Amino acid sequence: MSRVRQAVLALRIVGPLLSLTSAARVATAAPPSQTADPIDDPHAVPIAPRPPTLPELTHPDYEISGETTLGVVTPSFINALNYNSSDTAAIVQRLAVEVPLLKSPRIYAGGSYEVALGSPPGGGDFKAVPGNLDLYGRIVWATRTGMAFGGGVGTLLPTAQFGSTGDAATVAAAAQAIRPWDNAFFLNDTITLRGFVDVRAVSGPFVIQFREGMEGSLGLGTGADQVAAIAQLYVGYRVIPLLGVGLEAFETYLVESPTVANGARATFTLSPSLRLMTRYVQPMVGFATSVGEPLFGLGRVDGFWALRFGASVVWDPGTGKVDVGTGAAVPN
Repeated sequence: MSRVRQAVLALRIVGPLLSLTSAARVATAAPPSQTADPIDDPHAVPIAPRPPTLPELTHPDYEISGETTLGVVTPSFINALNYNSSDTAAIVQRLAVEVPLLKSPRIYAGGSYEVALGSPPGGGDFKAVPGNLDLYGRIVWATRTGMAFGGGVGTLLPTAQFGSTGDAATVAAAAQAIRPWDNAFFLNDTITLRGFVDVRAVSGPFVIQFREGMEGSLGLGTGADQVAAIAQLYVGYRVIPLLGVGLEAFETYLVESPTVANGARATFTLSPSLRLMTRYVQPMVGFATSVGEPLFGLGRVDGFWALRFGASVVWDPGTGKVDVGTGAAVPN
């Protein structure tokens, strides 16, 4: 890796840590009575829409989210997995659960699981390819100014056992292409260790949330080693009490990978979304596409687009009514 890339990667890792340190100093230096627009309960769920992918940082009870991603991949003419030149459809089904263990600071245990569905290009049997099981723990601190920050560690257990070649491997590669930020879920015969930091700022119906993480995958048997850096950014706004809009941006950077050329290590994805802010179940619909060359672009995938459908179950909905002008909850 060149020195320039090493410097860029270092800044991407250190930057969020510096933000956390700065936020902690501000929270410590300014007592609640001196903060502007203080929040009565710093751990309260914000009235802004929650991200489709990242967990809601301060939810007080169980959180269950499901999502279906329907994608179309445009393969390259020359590639390692024998794609032909026709577009290929793929489906990824995701289920995530998170449980609070401690109230202050809030500590959570969570897990998520993904399954890829599809047929290989050029015909073939429909395949259901199991992904790796993700288990993690995280901690979060919140301030009366609307800032929350924390981090966590986790592991992806090697439950994806589909071989390095064949129809199942092709379907798994298509799933990696339409959800590149989750590519470790479909690494064959590997165990992955990961760590991440979270930052969130809330102001009334507006929210911005960021996660930076590192993943190290160790090949077992037929698997291959990989190191990846994943950055996720979400910006959301509650336009009216019933509707929230948001935009997610992802960067996946494969620091070390034996299967990806140097020019294809980084991929960028944008995903706008709409969320209905109903009282107990909050459905979401979104769209995702690559910006520039997608993951595995050199020799495997030229581009993709995907529709996203999901829902989160809400146990702490509050009144469900919000004055979007002031951001204050409206009593029943």
